[in-house]
Amino acid sequence: MISATDTSTTSRPIGFENSNASGVERRAADGGKLSDSEQRRVDELKQADTRVKRHEEAHKAAAGPLFRGGPNYTYETGPDGKRYAVAGSVQIDSSPGRTPEETVQKAQAIRRAALAPADPSSTDRAVAAKATRMEAAARQAIADENLRAASESPRAEPIESGSDSEPTEGGQATRSIEPVEAQPNGETSSRSSSSLQVMSPGDLGAEIWAIVSDLAKAESLRQDRLASNIPFAAANLDLLA
Repeated sequence: MISATDTSTTSRPIGFENSNASGVERRAADGGKLSDSEQRRVDELKQADTRVKRHEEAHKAAAGPLFRGGPNYTYETGPDGKRYAVAGSVQIDSSPGRTPEETVQKAQAIRRAALAPADPSSTDRAVAAKATRMEAAARQAIADENLRAASESPRAEPIESGSDSEPTEGGQATRSIEPVEAQPNGETSSRSSSSLQVMSPGDLGAEIWAIVSDLAKAESLRQDRLASNIPFAAANLDLLA
């Protein structure tokens, strides 16, 4: 049987009747021969002793770091004057862990220790059931904490579709930029620019070439104006065409 510090596991007591102690002592001292019924009783007690001790050792081995003491045995003296274990218990720690996660692991270890013997007693099964309830409560606490953390975390603001957003080639929307203009008094004001678009590489190249061409024309006009003010011909004047 498992007997935890808060819970305990004990092998089932064997239901033998107690022998007459004084008669057993006299028989053991005299070395008298056992009757057939007495010999059967001794054989039963030997089997019980082996079973109980194997049962408690299984609890102890499975308990690991939860083991707190034992095995403790209840003995019965047989007709041959020897003492045989007919019940036993092992103490284990069955308190909750410091965190829900630790409690889950601890509850699983308690259940394994309780059900370790091949023939768990009713007390062992009760300990295992308590450990299962402890694990369920800890898992619920973990789920509640995760839900609370998710509700408190900042959410990403979705981009609203409309006239101020344009889809890119990957299907992702991009917001238009509102340029800031300087005012005479030094203040700034924003001007909506809903016409801004994301250009493809080809469109961007054409736009750059148009700008370059405009600059070239402007420079050509400027050079022409300068040339008109020169009183003599300048055959080697270079112009940007």
